[in-house]
Amino acid sequence: MGSHRVDDRLITRRWYDRIAPYYGGISGAFEVPSRRAGLRQLAVEPGEVVIDIGCGPGDALTEIAHRVEAEGFAIGLDIAPSMCHIARRHIEVAGLTDRCLILEADGTTLPLADASIDAVFMSFTLELLPIWLIDRLLDEVARILVDDGRITIVSLVDRPVTCMQTLYWVLHWCAPRMIDCRPIPLERYLTDSGFQVERAERELMAGIPVGIVTARPQAIGRMESNG
Repeated sequence: MGSHRVDDRLITRRWYDRIAPYYGGISGAFEVPSRRAGLRQLAVEPGEVVIDIGCGPGDALTEIAHRVEAEGFAIGLDIAPSMCHIARRHIEVAGLTDRCLILEADGTTLPLADASIDAVFMSFTLELLPIWLIDRLLDEVARILVDDGRITIVSLVDRPVTCMQTLYWVLHWCAPRMIDCRPIPLERYLTDSGFQVERAERELMAGIPVGIVTARPQAIGRMESNG
């Protein structure tokens, strides 16, 4: 990257604040199957402390809160105030306020102590960040994870190349605010940040490849690859 870096987190915050009431209807039909697959791969256990970075309206967070049970704790973090408001309402309706906290914050400066989190979940969030901020967020994730902690990320990925992915790229370049996610080399970003990939799967979302990857900081283990 050159010296010119565009940090558009404020624009992203404003955009998601505006579309928060409609986000579930816009993205739900497409993202839900991959998000559920990511939660299965994360395999949350009772008693764990888990954070969902970019929790949006709280759909995945609600499921995480159920899975950690009364002895665990779930944290949702989002940059958009309206998303946080909707997520809090979902948690309240589900009766899970005793084991869940919603934070309005930036994932690149997590307001959490070192080695305080068992697992991190991210769904269609990492690919929203400028490239130069992805390493910073993953460094923060490594900082907050316990020694044997893990992260599962669901993201648009750049391989394999499909016709629908090519069309998506065209739409992204024409309307980067509305079509704001972009396919990324997810596994390479993780390994470059000191993570070891333990499991990697591929799915298609309306013909666009989605990666579901679980990794640990400096983990030792054999990678499983499906697809």
